[in-house]
Amino acid sequence: MELRTLAAIFSELIGVIAATMLLALNPRFKNHPPLGFRYPKREGWFSLFLLSGLFVIAFLVESGLVALPSIIPADHSAQLDGLERQAVLSAFGALVFAAALFYRKQPLRSAGWNRPLLRSAFQAGFALLLLSLFLRGKAGALFDGISTLEGSALLVALLLGLCEESIFRGYVQLRLSSWLGKTPGWLAAAVISTLWQLPRLLNAVDTQMLLTQLGLALARGLVYGWMTQKYQHVLPAVMAHAASIWADYL
Repeated sequence: MELRTLAAIFSELIGVIAATMLLALNPRFKNHPPLGFRYPKREGWFSLFLLSGLFVIAFLVESGLVALPSIIPADHSAQLDGLERQAVLSAFGALVFAAALFYRKQPLRSAGWNRPLLRSAFQAGFALLLLSLFLRGKAGALFDGISTLEGSALLVALLLGLCEESIFRGYVQLRLSSWLGKTPGWLAAAVISTLWQLPRLLNAVDTQMLLTQLGLALARGLVYGWMTQKYQHVLPAVMAHAASIWADYL
């Protein structure tokens, strides 16, 4: 990865942090009490149990032992560097976590989807999406029209951002924070979401690129987790995540 690309990504993250510090001053984000669980340790262990199964499936998929359906044209799959498989796998995981919520009669708020804050969270997320594209120097590309590859990349980016953030920042981070404490839970969720990238990257990149990609994943995980705490909603992180991925293909 070129140094210029790395610099653009980190400038994007710094911009997202600065914007969040301002946008999160909205009183609507401050008037909701933090979420707690009656049995936080049990909730934490249950989330890790679900994740362990998802990690096993991820390694099986990347080893070729399990096939996943395609959601974009076949000629675009190779160009998206395995992100399509990651998105479909994350969607499967999100369905598992959603089923767990439904079966255990837990509200969507316990997975980071705080309904009273939905409108404010969308407004903040949309602003962050535009800011991310601008800071990556890709805002002008939107006026040139979107190619079929860029359209496929947008679909994958939205699905990946929605599912990964709902799992790691919504379901998992909230439970680990309730169990371990706000800061340890945030850090643990960021590390776990970084390790989630390993199955896709191990056979796709060399050691130097692997370390670079994992470092970027950790930085993003820390920023998106902090954002979720500030907004008390997972949607801004979803939109920032999707914008960051999509910018790579614009």
